[in-house]
Amino acid sequence: MLKLLGHVCQLPAQASSPFSRPLPRSAALRQALVAARGAATQAVLPVISDGDLKELAVGPKPVLVHCGADWNKRSREVASALADWDSSQTSGSLVCRSLDVFSSPETVRTRHIKGLPTLLLLARGRTVARADGANVTDLQRILSLAGPLLDSTPEDNLTCEQALEAAEEALARADGIAGLEKAARLFNRALPSSNPEGNFQGVKQRSDHAFRARLGLVQTAVQALEAETPRSAQEPSSEIGQAELAAPPVERVEALASALSDLLAYHEEELPGASELPAPDAPRCAAALAHAELLVDAWAPAPDATDEEVCILRLWACGWRQAAINKALEWYQMEAGSDESGLIASFILPERLIPDRRGSVPRRSLYSRIEGLPRDFEAPGPTAPRALLRRLLTAGIDEEFREGKPSMVTRALGDLTYLLDRKEFVPFFTRTIWRGKGGAPTTGRGTGKRTGFSKRYWIKYKETFYPNTKKMGTPHCDKND
Repeated sequence: MLKLLGHVCQLPAQASSPFSRPLPRSAALRQALVAARGAATQAVLPVISDGDLKELAVGPKPVLVHCGADWNKRSREVASALADWDSSQTSGSLVCRSLDVFSSPETVRTRHIKGLPTLLLLARGRTVARADGANVTDLQRILSLAGPLLDSTPEDNLTCEQALEAAEEALARADGIAGLEKAARLFNRALPSSNPEGNFQGVKQRSDHAFRARLGLVQTAVQALEAETPRSAQEPSSEIGQAELAAPPVERVEALASALSDLLAYHEEELPGASELPAPDAPRCAAALAHAELLVDAWAPAPDATDEEVCILRLWACGWRQAAINKALEWYQMEAGSDESGLIASFILPERLIPDRRGSVPRRSLYSRIEGLPRDFEAPGPTAPRALLRRLLTAGIDEEFREGKPSMVTRALGDLTYLLDRKEFVPFFTRTIWRGKGGAPTTGRGTGKRTGFSKRYWIKYKETFYPNTKKMGTPHCDKND
């Protein structure tokens, strides 16, 4: 401290500017004491490296990273303001760190740091918001965007958009039923009907986030249902009965059924730009919704559902997906093999563009408006096992199948290709059965090339071949019999 005071006292005498006036020794001493006291009480952000940033980016809490340098004035101001805010928060739900850009070249290259300072708001491995060349105003904006991601933010103060962001973050970090219930409350608040800001003078306003909120409610109900579904340690047998699989609570099944019905009823008017905007996540949404429908039909089956269908659905609901697909293939093979006339009729008739689930025909479809058209499973052929098999294959699509790698769906499609093929496989054989050359001939005319003999010689060599006299359909036969 004495060295610091002595150095500060000598600063006015060593000033290189001609307009600087040397301060009295008492004034310089007073200024040095104030600076030292401020430096001792000033909050400082913890400094991290490239490896620490990678671990924090995928951690359970959102992270606000200040990427700057000590020699930059604006960087010091923003770092000081962020450190003061971090020291004032009591919950610690937002992790605030500082990163030196000169000692972290990998982060500068991968995060495209081009201005000092740069603020990065990270959550679950993705960049929620950023500000290049930020100042204190940009810091306040980033902190306001990070509000919905924090656990300390009151739910009643959130708008529809903020509640949706908070719900998706709570669903991703949910660890148990309590976290799922919190995500469900936030998703319900994100709906315009439950949020007062979504209505204007009693008229419901269109919300572009309503479909995401209803889809989040379905995902939350699916996770809650699967969390409370009893699991067996061993794979059930092929002849398993319905009573051997324990059912989850009825409340979870009803909640999932209600969320699915609401999504089916309102998705046409709440899905923004369905015919204009690209939907890269549409296949994933279709697979997730198909899985949710299978869960509901497994624990709340339709009155006309057969025992085979309920058994397959409950195998899928309990986590035995491969066993469910195998049993569905056996059921389809048994029903289709005994109804050849129905197979021919279904092959001749035009394709029915209706869903495979019972009672899910849209209201605007011709099949629901015109009486007499076949609905659900009224068409000829093995419609029930075929529809269930298609539903299982749709719900089983995963990332390996999308990338063209071997998966459960590819194996099932391969088995389905030859499932009804009754023609016996007959290998192809030529009419001339060739044998090995055996030992080298003792006499003959050589070609003078290498150590072998001419091709004509080998063709006429004795016991090299014999004619095939077997009938068609037997070994050593071909199509010319």
